[in-house]
Amino acid sequence: MVTNDVAGAGRLRRVTANAMYSYSTKINFNTFLRFGMQASYYQQSIDWSKLTFSDMIDPRRGFDTKKPTQEISPSPTKTFPNFSTGALLFSENYYVGMAVHNLIVPNESFYNSTGPGTNLPRRYTIHGGMNISIGPKQQNFSISPNMLFMVQKQFTQINFGFYLNKSNFITGLWYRQTRPNSDALMVLVGFKTPTFKIGYSYDLTVSNARAAATGSHELTFGINIGCGSQKPNPQTGCPGMTF
Repeated sequence: MVTNDVAGAGRLRRVTANAMYSYSTKINFNTFLRFGMQASYYQQSIDWSKLTFSDMIDPRRGFDTKKPTQEISPSPTKTFPNFSTGALLFSENYYVGMAVHNLIVPNESFYNSTGPGTNLPRRYTIHGGMNISIGPKQQNFSISPNMLFMVQKQFTQINFGFYLNKSNFITGLWYRQTRPNSDALMVLVGFKTPTFKIGYSYDLTVSNARAAATGSHELTFGINIGCGSQKPNPQTGCPGMTF
């Protein structure tokens, strides 16, 4: 998996290349345990020319982007490795898992300093969910409540919500809470088969930040190679869970 993220006026860019491996083992007739590992390589860069500093302020005209700054320019790029791991217990009707990211707490400072705030803290995640059939089985109608909880240093986040599944169609509603503020409502609609899935979601900001960030759109598409059945199959890597 390769990701590219660009943020802020300073054009902070992060390119990440990730290699992932997982192994599943059967516990009993319909319950499986899966372990996973991830090795990552990060490349961060920043456009120093697009940043402004206090010594660039003109008393009469305000910020003067042509006025040179005396701030020490850092290295324009920063590269480092990273590692993560996790485990998942699942069956056709439930799953529960945990993960730890940033195992080696890598240093991401452009100045290569070692002071506070220069290392990427570990992130701990716990998540779980279940499928509950509604009505006769031939109607293929179910509800799937889910929960995700994350901790990274002083930051905490909890997502909880549910999916409604009807044959190949799915819709869902989620709520995200970040300490101490309510954050967003998330609405999702999608279509899935045993081999592919496509979905659209919208995040509606409900915190005081909604004046500047009213919401965001996301379109996802995925393919499961070797998944010919929605039942759990550790050999094909198909947990048989919801969208």
